[in-house]
Amino acid sequence: MLRLFNRNSLAARLLIASLCILPILLVIIALALDKAFRSSLVNAEQEALQAHFYSLLGAAEPDNKGLQLPEVLDQPKFNLHESGLYAWVIDEQEHLVWQSESARLTLALKPESFAHPLAQGESQFIQTELSGSQYFVYNYRIVWEFEDGDHAFDFYLAHTASAMEKELKHYRRTLWIWLTLLTFITLFSQWLIVRWGLRPLAGLARELSDFQEGKAAKITGQYPKEIAPVINSLNLVLDSEKAQRTKYKNTLGDLAHSLKTPLAIVRSILESQSALGESQSKQTIDEQVNRMSEIIGHQLRRATNVSTNVNQRLTNLHSISARLGGALEKVYRDKNITFTNSVSEDDCSLIEEQDAMELIGNILENAFKYGHQQVMISSEKDGNNITLYISDDGPGVSADKRSAILTRGARADTATAGQGIGLAISIDILSSYGGSLEIDDSTLGGARFEISLPSH
Repeated sequence: MLRLFNRNSLAARLLIASLCILPILLVIIALALDKAFRSSLVNAEQEALQAHFYSLLGAAEPDNKGLQLPEVLDQPKFNLHESGLYAWVIDEQEHLVWQSESARLTLALKPESFAHPLAQGESQFIQTELSGSQYFVYNYRIVWEFEDGDHAFDFYLAHTASAMEKELKHYRRTLWIWLTLLTFITLFSQWLIVRWGLRPLAGLARELSDFQEGKAAKITGQYPKEIAPVINSLNLVLDSEKAQRTKYKNTLGDLAHSLKTPLAIVRSILESQSALGESQSKQTIDEQVNRMSEIIGHQLRRATNVSTNVNQRLTNLHSISARLGGALEKVYRDKNITFTNSVSEDDCSLIEEQDAMELIGNILENAFKYGHQQVMISSEKDGNNITLYISDDGPGVSADKRSAILTRGARADTATAGQGIGLAISIDILSSYGGSLEIDDSTLGGARFEISLPSH
């Protein structure tokens, strides 16, 4: 329950938003219901006074003296003082012809305060003040035929509004009690719904905590389909982070192991420097230092070469191949190698541009280095994959060496001279994108490297 009052929680914010909206809705609903109920009460008053009018009209009898009504009526309230129901009959000269017993000592009627004259058969119903109190008044004009001609009479019936106001007040009190109770029930129900709806997020927080503590490798719980894409993306990030840590660890181990041999050679040279010539010692040390520098650079590239499925973008392979081929033609201009770029201009792969440059560049450079006169790159698209074919007319790679040089993570100190480090980096890049590298015989007479990459 304490979380309910934490204004920084999502549940509290939803409830606060409801508290801001509910009063407005309650006021609108209350006003609408109040208006409808009051309108029904007023209509009931009008219908009741009309019914009393027809009762008086039925009891009225014309004679030579005018219009006569009985002193005692069937409706008891007309016969009781201060009953709240009153009646009068006024002639066309606004003289009082008759009044109910209830009005004799209680209420005086002032006909001049009403609209006159009404047409024959016309009526009006109003709420007005009589003797300081509110009343509903029904007025109807009727014309009677006498021997000396037609005479008009106005029937006035009044009923106190206090009864309706009392009933309306009771209704309003009951309405607000129920609306207030409904508000609390709604808020409590919404709080339960919010807690239930946010429960998967609490479970996600627990799983993330377990991951941080090393108790879990990824998020495996069952979550609603609305947040399933978030969970999938989060798992990709977690897998990438785990792969990055593993790669750093392996790279440090590889680096330490790779430097053992050069350092041992340098130590041996320094210890036996007197037995060797100075120039020979210097040359040997320079070679080992360059080799260590090359190994360190390679391992650093391996450590930082991590591609994930989170921020990949499409890279045009044709333009990459054209740029690399043009640059290598200048580097190897002395060999007069003919470079052919047959990669389709529309072929794109889901790989970072810098990774594509290093991947294709390493293999193309090997082709230019070992090729005699021709280097060709082409492409083939198959479903979700694109395969690049890099061929040369060099000596090729024998079948027994192909699996060895394609072993992922081959150390620099055990790599085949000239193509070990480049291929190791290329294989690392491909593995991070789920690609593959194979070697076959080329139709040009040399080797053909087949690079498989995801197209989307």
